[in-house]
Amino acid sequence: FMGWEEVTELVAGGVECQPHTVNHPILTRVDEGRARDEVAGSAREAAARTGRPARAFAYPNGDYDASTLDALRASGISMAFTMRLGPCPAAALRAA
Repeated sequence: FMGWEEVTELVAGGVECQPHTVNHPILTRVDEGRARDEVAGSAREAAARTGRPARAFAYPNGDYDASTLDALRASGISMAFTMRLGPCPAAALRAA
């Protein structure tokens, strides 16, 4: 785990630091409103702290579903990372 001081140091060194949620819930296990708040809040905080837009996201535990994808889109996140092996085809994202 890192604090904002370490994140600031990484960003100053050219490393991109992107959001992961505010309180680290597994987004598929919380209601849609909380999932949206977790994604949006972490995107706002990361952008404010780093001075860079939040464009990518790492799913806690690698889990996502259709409502999680909606929350990312609503927050302007254009790419996300999971722990599932291999590339994820675009058709799978539309179906999730």
